Amino acid sequence: MYWVLVGLVIGLIGAFLFGTNLIWRYLAAGVAGSVAISFAIAYFGIDVPIANWLIRQLSVAAAGAVFVVTFVRVVDTSA
Repeated sequence: MYWVLVGLVIGLIGAFLFGTNLIWRYLAAGVAGSVAISFAIAYFGIDVPIANWLIRQLSVAAAGAVFVVTFVRVVDTSA
């Protein structure tokens, strides 16, 4: 649940930051990045050196969302 919320927030911030009318695209990218990176970190057993579980999950989700939202902006040809 945290991953989705973080992805939505990062996607919304990205949409306003990049000034686009396609908010849904950035929301979807934020959620996809948040969930995908969080699953990948857990699947591959990558150690994130943050002691608090919740802060670690939120940090990984935010990093994934920011990465994918930025990637979408770079390859977005409609902007």
